[in-house]
Amino acid sequence: MDEKALVFLPRAVEAACHEALNQDISNGYVNTAFMKPASGTQSGGTSPGGLPSVSRGAGRAGTGFTLIELLVVIAIIAILAALLLPTLARAKTTALGAQCKSNIRQLAISWESYADDNKNKFVLNTDNPVPLDVPRISPSLSWLDGAEAWEPNTYDNTNLNFISDALLGPYVGRNFKVYHCPSDQSATPFSGQLLDRLRSISMNGFIGINADWEADWVSYLKLSDLVYPGPSRLLVFLDEHPDSINDGWFMFANEGVLDNGTGDGAWFNLPASYHNGACNLSFADGHSESHPWADKAMLKPVLKSDYVFDQPQVRTSPTGPDYQYMLQHASYKFK
Repeated sequence: MDEKALVFLPRAVEAACHEALNQDISNGYVNTAFMKPASGTQSGGTSPGGLPSVSRGAGRAGTGFTLIELLVVIAIIAILAALLLPTLARAKTTALGAQCKSNIRQLAISWESYADDNKNKFVLNTDNPVPLDVPRISPSLSWLDGAEAWEPNTYDNTNLNFISDALLGPYVGRNFKVYHCPSDQSATPFSGQLLDRLRSISMNGFIGINADWEADWVSYLKLSDLVYPGPSRLLVFLDEHPDSINDGWFMFANEGVLDNGTGDGAWFNLPASYHNGACNLSFADGHSESHPWADKAMLKPVLKSDYVFDQPQVRTSPTGPDYQYMLQHASYKFK
């Protein structure tokens, strides 16, 4: 609530009180014989606020509240609500963000555990393209299966097997909830019902796959590759925007553009901004953090259409803080 509104409210309350008092007098609830001047006024005068001074309880028809008192209480409650509701909304968003950070950290720890059990090799991060209306029946070859979409009746949006039976499933106790940010409210129709999509999180497209479309940048296939930028700076998982998320891997730049050193500022896949304009990420050393986006273009509303193919790409400055943050944490240019 702005300052002008706070200044206006007491005046509005005073006017309402004047009107209510006159109504009480006309209805016989207030005996004007008991009305007395406030200190410093003549008999029959008004108080400094402009209202006649009335002895409390004088002339009341009953023991309940008068209309004046009720209006004052309602006005106070309205002011407090206007001040507190935005704070409560931010607190709720913060709590959901903390749960999301815990989820994404669990995925990073499971990713490390998989490598420990598999000769220091990272779990594969591959897409598995099949028609969206055909269920997958082959064994998983990746950390997850499925390509989420907005089309109704998309199996990949709701089939738990694409998560629990994929390669990381056993390492998270087949708990599909850790793949979903609680702030993500995207739901799609399936068999006549509106169902939440299972996943909000994707894996860095330079990890678990040979990213040969960026020949001058490191691909991370095993633990010994974690030299630059180092485990604490290499992101593994992140929240992805609901319109952008499809398969399991996240590529922020258009194919091949990073080999010029900086990229062109266009976002091929787009991170989410669920948490007061920030995105949650987890890193190769197992920690998670929340990164606020500087450019308002990153706070893109959800349109429920395919970002990659049906929407213009978000563009930020290639030398700006958002694009540079991703450049510095997604991989390392070795040539």
